[in-house]
Amino acid sequence: GGLEGVLEEVLIRELGEERAYTEPPPSQLHKDLDMWHLDQRLLSFSISNARWYPTGVEFVPRYPERDRLDRMRWSVPNTLERLTDAHMPHPGYSRQHWPSVRLLMSRLEGITAGDMAWVDAYKDAFGEGD
Repeated sequence: GGLEGVLEEVLIRELGEERAYTEPPPSQLHKDLDMWHLDQRLLSFSISNARWYPTGVEFVPRYPERDRLDRMRWSVPNTLERLTDAHMPHPGYSRQHWPSVRLLMSRLEGITAGDMAWVDAYKDAFGEGD
């Protein structure tokens, strides 16, 4: 019942019953775009069915070439003022990517030194090196 049951119904409708209960191997995830975008589709479904939608939502125009940090051209700017999205380097916790991912997090509006101390502790406890 509840949201879990509704989401399960959406999964079955979107993917078919067999695929809804099968997790593809990681090597196949990029090849199956239905699965690759599943988190976005489920979140969009949940938002569009929320009682506060659409009156409680601020729609922001998107210009991906201008307002998105993309992992293919990753460079964290001094200001995040005009950004609406980040396609993060993967894995973000790796020695190669962590310094710039951490820098991005530290530049988010409202982030405090205490927040960053928590981020660092979390990364140290659960992040993996490469």
